[in-house]
Amino acid sequence: MILIAVLIIMVALVSMVMVIENRSSKNFDYSSRLLMENQAALYFNSAISVAKRLLENDDNNYDAPSDDWYNLPPFRANGNTLVSMSIEPANSKIDINYLISPNKSLSKRTKSAFMNIVNANGLNGNNFLNKIINWMKPNDEGLSNSVKTFYSLKEIDYIKGLSKFSFKFHKYFTAADVKGRININFAPGEVIEAYLPEIGECVGDIIKYRQKQPFKNVTQLRDIGCIGDKTYLKILPFITTSSNIFDVRVDVRISNKYFEAEILMDRIGKYVKVLKYFEGKGYYE
Repeated sequence: MILIAVLIIMVALVSMVMVIENRSSKNFDYSSRLLMENQAALYFNSAISVAKRLLENDDNNYDAPSDDWYNLPPFRANGNTLVSMSIEPANSKIDINYLISPNKSLSKRTKSAFMNIVNANGLNGNNFLNKIINWMKPNDEGLSNSVKTFYSLKEIDYIKGLSKFSFKFHKYFTAADVKGRININFAPGEVIEAYLPEIGECVGDIIKYRQKQPFKNVTQLRDIGCIGDKTYLKILPFITTSSNIFDVRVDVRISNKYFEAEILMDRIGKYVKVLKYFEGKGYYE
């Protein structure tokens, strides 16, 4: 009986030690993760300061891939930490909030571009368009009489049937207010062709031109030789070579853990401020 009692006590003690060890391990993992999150937050804050300084020091009256703030190389903060940062003008994409707008011409152009891009990706553009517009429309029950706008492109993912929209289409659309203009130095060929169908045949020439030298002003579009006067005047309200809103993405890898943040910045003259801040994996703007 004594031997049995001793064995029972030993088993109980071993079990208790294992429970304590398991809890300690979990607490250590939690503390380690929390420490990494705090470190990542410091890098995010530093990245914001760097991005602001780079954009404030940009003295061009146009924005192009040749600018210092574009194509920033990653840097190793220490032995186990790698930080990457990218800055993109938000007006390289189409503002999805203009699907509904008092400006009928702009709304029509945005809808047409949306349909073309979604269809070109093998999906039902009309179905997607209807779902998004139904979400944006004023509440039928009279609770709201104003059009709803998207704060972030990722909001569209929560509309039924559009769960991965931001992942699939972040290259083409934004929820940032870019005033209906796209930057012809940055916009992908698919965006130019869909948003400016009047110059669809010139997209290849536009891309070849800007690879050699950036468009310093929109009048240089005339230099490529395939855009007539009437076409140029028609698309003029929808193009630009400068930007005021920028999308900043920061990725921090600490050991084998990844942390991401996305910041939307507004540049007015030489002053740059943060408009929106997001943390977490995904595409927000």
